[in-house]
Amino acid sequence: MKYALDRIEENIAILENIQTGEKRKISIFKLPKNLHEGIILKKENNTYIIDNQEEEKRRLQLHGAAGYRGYPSARTGSRRGEIPEQP
Repeated sequence: MKYALDRIEENIAILENIQTGEKRKISIFKLPKNLHEGIILKKENNTYIIDNQEEEKRRLQLHGAAGYRGYPSARTGSRRGEIPEQP
């Protein structure tokens, strides 16, 4: 099963099954670190794993070949819409 992270409410992640649209609540402590809205997780052997390939594929489908730059950057740690300060 593959899920998109819809949102996080306190310590609960709301995951949406990308095939059925069904939503489920999971403790964030059962998920990998570095989560952000829209990240794709696959469940294998009762463990959730980040699926970067599926996320990129969905991002390209939604936003075209130019991609979408609104997700937090692992390099800068910036949030959506923020511009990192320049030295």
